[in-house]
Amino acid sequence: MKQLSLVFSLLIILTGVVGCVTEGPANSAPVNQKMSSNKQLSPVEGSLTVSTTPFNSNLIDLTVKNMSRPNKINPRAKAYVVWEVPSGAKMKPQSIGILTPDKFSNARLMTATPFKQFDLFITAEATNNPVAPTGQKLLWTSVSR
Repeated sequence: MKQLSLVFSLLIILTGVVGCVTEGPANSAPVNQKMSSNKQLSPVEGSLTVSTTPFNSNLIDLTVKNMSRPNKINPRAKAYVVWEVPSGAKMKPQSIGILTPDKFSNARLMTATPFKQFDLFITAEATNNPVAPTGQKLLWTSVSR
């Protein structure tokens, strides 16, 4: 009888753990938001969805429309770089990915971040791996989860 009780106890514990992993934290509802844009540079439109992963980090799904080739923004530019800076931190922006427009002038990037509050922005850069942003902000937003 003790073994049966132990099995049921473990089953209840495991059910609770699996529920937490699959459902995530209470604030796991995805956040959808539009990005601000510099219309003087381009008529580009950006939006993102941020959702919580089972590991309590944030999954960023960034979508951009009407994105011309980078050299239309800056003749030396070869890539659109997505940058992240934790809000309130005295850190330099970190590149978290490259956006490449398709033949329909759309681009998408999916990536994860451990930060709960951060600023995200996109610049046109001369290389695919710059150490710091040099171009003007094309799109930007702040995220708080």
